[in-house]
Amino acid sequence: MTQDPSRRFAAFRERRRKGGTRRLDPRLRIRIPEVADAEAIARISSEREGGDPTARLPDIRWGIRRDRRSRGALVLVAEIAGTTVGFGRLRYVPHIPPRARAGYAPGGWYLTGVIVDPDFRRRGVAHILTRDRLRWIASRSRHAYYVANARNRASIALHEAFGFVEMTPGPELAGIAFCGGEGVLFRADLTQTTLGT
Repeated sequence: MTQDPSRRFAAFRERRRKGGTRRLDPRLRIRIPEVADAEAIARISSEREGGDPTARLPDIRWGIRRDRRSRGALVLVAEIAGTTVGFGRLRYVPHIPPRARAGYAPGGWYLTGVIVDPDFRRRGVAHILTRDRLRWIASRSRHAYYVANARNRASIALHEAFGFVEMTPGPELAGIAFCGGEGVLFRADLTQTTLGT
């Protein structure tokens, strides 16, 4: 049975914070993953996307080793009290012209996904993973990009908080095809974005 693509997204609940403050678990730590994190990453991915986490392990282990040596990709994991509770990726995408088969994308650094264990959502984990990935990009570029399914309101709201604005919609962007919704390309000007909190 094929999973309904819209069910992959976290339920969106707009949150209003007094004074803009965010309560974070003081034990939250963001770091580069070790190969030992592969099982947790596989489990968290499978909970969101379906499939057997064991089948993902070889690719995830290989990806962790590759990304630790790569200058064009990065993965960060979130850990609370020794438990891996989420991860976020980014990578460099070369310019893809508008008429290309893979779908338009300006060249640059792209946030390529953040996933948090359902038991640890609504605690600011995705916010901190996004902030720290943007800090990494900001030391290399003035702009950051990401693409999202237009139905994924939780992701769009998360990124809007960092100054991402819509550039263009499309059925396929940066090599990502969107089934069950239209894709949207977003860009943030990191010279205008506060990454301190």
